[in-house]
Order: sequence, then C-alpha cells, then structure tokens
Amino acid sequence: MIVKWQRGVPVYGVPLVSGAFLATAAVAGLGVLLMIYRQIAGLEATTGMNDAFPWGIWKTFNTMVLTALGFTRARGPWARYQALKAEDANIARYESWRGGLRDSGTTGASVAMDVLRKQARDGALIAIVGIVLAVAGISLR
Repeated sequence: MIVKWQRGVPVYGVPLVSGAFLATAAVAGLGVLLMIYRQIAGLEATTGMNDAFPWGIWKTFNTMVLTALGFTRARGPWARYQALKAEDANIARYESWRGGLRDSGTTGASVAMDVLRKQARDGALIAIVGIVLAVAGISLR
C-alpha cells in the first residue's frame, strides 16, 4: 500500500532530515540545554535577580524594548498621517482657490488618516509605557 498526502504526492522518497529540520532541531536543542542550565544554576545566575536587585536585567531589557518598539511602531504611521494631512490641506486650499464646494463626506484619505492616527497613538502609548517603566525603575531603586 502506498501512502499519499492529500494532494496525491507520494510520501516515500522525501528526505526527513533537511536543512530546515536541522536548524529547528538545533534551536530546540539549545532551548533544552538552557532549560537544564536554568534548573541547575538557579534563577539568580540566569536572570540576574537577587535581593539587592530584584528587577535584575529585566528592568533595562523591558524598558529599552518597549520604548524602541513603541517608537518604531509610531514613526511610520505618523509620517504617513502627516503626509495625508498635508495633501488634504493642499486639496482644501486648491478647492477654495478654485471656488468649488468640497464634499464633506468620508473619503479614502480620511479613513486612512484615521487608521494611521490610531496606529501612531498605539505606538506612542507603548513608548510612553516604556518610559514610565524606566522612570519607575529608577525611582524605586
């Protein structure tokens, strides 16, 4: 009996050990080794947390990552939002110069501006949380 996949491709002749399989196995093996080291060495040796510094390395890591993530998430949508806002203002100036009436309905640009404004706000909130955590970490120390 020949076993086939749903597409009708025969299973035999397909190598099980490929480059992707070996890379995944190496990452999984590293994870198992780190897990064993964590169990043997303890929490202080692997995280830097102790009674003198209860935050260990995590305070610095979290605040840096959150601030950088928030900044990068907010930068792109905010720049595009500003460009759409300037384009919208130029169109409004042109329409007023031409003397035509502008439709007050929803346009594709206004919908995109709303979406980009929300994305920039979310990114800025993430960055603010990172900064607040950094200030709290410094003041609580």
